[in-house]
Amino acid sequence: MPARLQFLSGAAVALALLLAGCTTTDSRVAANLVERPTSGSRLVVIKPEIELSLLGASGVRERRADWSEQAGSHLVTALSALVAAKGYQAGEVDPSSMMDGRVGQVLRLHDRVADALYTHHYVPGQALPSKGREFDWTLGEGALLLSPDGRGGYALFMGGGGCWSSAGRVAVRVVAFIVTQGGDVGGCSQQLYASLVRLETGQVVWFNLATAGPADDMRTAEGASSLVAAVFKDAPF
Repeated sequence: MPARLQFLSGAAVALALLLAGCTTTDSRVAANLVERPTSGSRLVVIKPEIELSLLGASGVRERRADWSEQAGSHLVTALSALVAAKGYQAGEVDPSSMMDGRVGQVLRLHDRVADALYTHHYVPGQALPSKGREFDWTLGEGALLLSPDGRGGYALFMGGGGCWSSAGRVAVRVVAFIVTQGGDVGGCSQQLYASLVRLETGQVVWFNLATAGPADDMRTAEGASSLVAAVFKDAPF
């Protein structure tokens, strides 16, 4: 499983099953955020890598490359449109073509930082003693390599995934619920994270984790647009 998806499990999924009626979000903002992207500035949109699958009756997940590609394409289109509507210039970066060299190192570092950030801010009991509740994460000055002209600006990252239950899995859950009088063998949810990074310093100035509701199906253009709107509703730009 890619590093960017390792945190999409455990407590987050359990919570998702309880709050499946609508998309829920939980964001963090750097306390020392003193400068926000100004209107007309360039925001580099990093094309998201999404991993979606079908959960079979036996509980085995079948990766669906078609769903994953559709979702990734719809999400980046929706995010680029949102950025443009807010008056910014959207420049797209496709990680799949830039994983070599130092740029690739920066992209992989962001994945690791996102994993650590999730663990220490969203998983109960896992806060770092040295940080407490302070939101203070950075990719370092190497993040400037993501700037097309080397003059800085901000980059927007997204990543995530999840699964959908097959008809067989739904039937198994119903039977388990009846037989065990309320027990559940587990179903599916979809999650998406987003982060805003200041390229001059590498500081992660904002991070949000969302659990998608049934109306925000990222495999469709409409669902992806609705999900992106929800995720970036309180973004500092």
